[in-house]
Amino acid sequence: MKQLSLLAIAALLSVSSFAQQTQDAKKLTPVKYIKVSGHAERFYEPDYIDVQISLAEKEKINNNNSVAEKEQDLIKALKAMGIPEDKLRVQRLNTGEAYSMFGSKYYINKSYTLRIDNLNRYEDVILGLVEKGFKSLYISEIGMNEKDKKNDEVMAEAVKNGISKANVIAGAGNIKNVKLVSVDETNEYNPQPIMYKREFAMAAMDGGASNIPLGKLNLQKNLTMVFEIE
Repeated sequence: MKQLSLLAIAALLSVSSFAQQTQDAKKLTPVKYIKVSGHAERFYEPDYIDVQISLAEKEKINNNNSVAEKEQDLIKALKAMGIPEDKLRVQRLNTGEAYSMFGSKYYINKSYTLRIDNLNRYEDVILGLVEKGFKSLYISEIGMNEKDKKNDEVMAEAVKNGISKANVIAGAGNIKNVKLVSVDETNEYNPQPIMYKREFAMAAMDGGASNIPLGKLNLQKNLTMVFEIE
């Protein structure tokens, strides 16, 4: 009876040892993988532009040029062009103090962001402001609505592109199974601001605004994707 028990224990130990050796062998076997790039690119029509406008008071003590008055003139000019006041937002405010033999004076500099949604007349608005004396301005952003959603759409296309490449490689190499194990985003392109030069604005005033359509915005995704193969 004892002999049978010892044989059973020996058999169990042998099976356990074999299973452990098999697992160890699997661990030592190098993992095979395919590394591919996934790419996608889309072009979207812009939905708005943001224009930066700066108003400044001169530092001279005897100069009366209130930013508050200029601000009211700016609002009136926008209203005359059919631009709602809520499209104008204060972006930055700086204060300082000037001194002279006549005393001292606090002055204010303010920067605003004007959003223009009607892109059919964006130059009309900009040149209209220039004509009214607001010459310190430039386009800071040409943007799109729902950018996060559109980024996700491009990302999904890039992933599909990478999977398609991996499947082509697997099919050509007679590989039956591929499994995605990692995805890294290598870079992302975002539209860059286009500066609106004062010289261009002044020159355009002679011939009037052309309102040339703005170029499409480009979104692209580049991914590095790793697939384990069997």
